[in-house]
Amino acid sequence: MLVVRQVLKHSEDNVDALKLAGMLYAQTDRQKLATERLTRATEVAPLDVVGWLELAKVRLCVCNYIYIYTHVDIYVHICRSSRPNASREPRRSRP
Repeated sequence: MLVVRQVLKHSEDNVDALKLAGMLYAQTDRQKLATERLTRATEVAPLDVVGWLELAKVRLCVCNYIYIYTHVDIYVHICRSSRPNASREPRRSRP
């Protein structure tokens, strides 16, 4: 990562360094920085398919996390708020 930072320090718009930085940030769960670097890479080189694919992976990962977190939260809320019906017949044990 040190080399990538040095390259970006001297050449802020180096597409390969921006993509590599974005990929490394994504692997270390720093999604915001990954998105920023990969977005900049796609702005500098809009025809670079690798930059777009990596950006899509990061955004998909973030969206999946939000989706899973939201649905787990809803499930936990439903489970906590539901109460067993007292009028139900008790289950019979199997022989």
